[in-house]
Amino acid sequence: MLKFLKKHYHWIIAVVMFLIMAVRGGAANNLTGLHLIPVTQALDITRTQFSLAASASSMVSMLSAMISGALIMRYGYRPLLVLFLLVQAGSYALMAGAQNYAMLFTGYVLLGTTVGITGEAGATRLVSAWFHKYRGTMLGLVSSATGLGGSLMCIFQAAAIERSGFRGSFVLVAAMLACCAVLAL
Repeated sequence: MLKFLKKHYHWIIAVVMFLIMAVRGGAANNLTGLHLIPVTQALDITRTQFSLAASASSMVSMLSAMISGALIMRYGYRPLLVLFLLVQAGSYALMAGAQNYAMLFTGYVLLGTTVGITGEAGATRLVSAWFHKYRGTMLGLVSSATGLGGSLMCIFQAAAIERSGFRGSFVLVAAMLACCAVLAL
């Protein structure tokens, strides 16, 4: 079995990266749409405040993506991936426990810092390192995981919101990201 795993290790990497992209990207795709009403009502904030937090996350994620290549070159991909998945899980946990707008905003910004490593920039680096012949195909497959994840995570997160409110949805995502971090090890 060990020999089989070593021979096909690149496929294990592809499957784990697909799962990470599905959870991370899927949750991010649903972050604003599914949570707008429950979060604004529970925290008694305006839609504008909620949108500002989401926009701040997007701006920080843009900067995160721009520096991710340099970080990967300096520290290696796997340790950063595990660390940033755990930080991402922590950001969802912080948002789940948010009692005020400042905590929610901080969670969103913290989430934005992780996107460069856990998103497409990191996936591109990983696919390029392991799949030379079918690089484009593998990158397409791994990138498509965010769409599939968006569809599936929408169902899971909506059910969690119905059962436990937005906090339950964020806890679910945090737990799934923590599991992805363990797989990335």
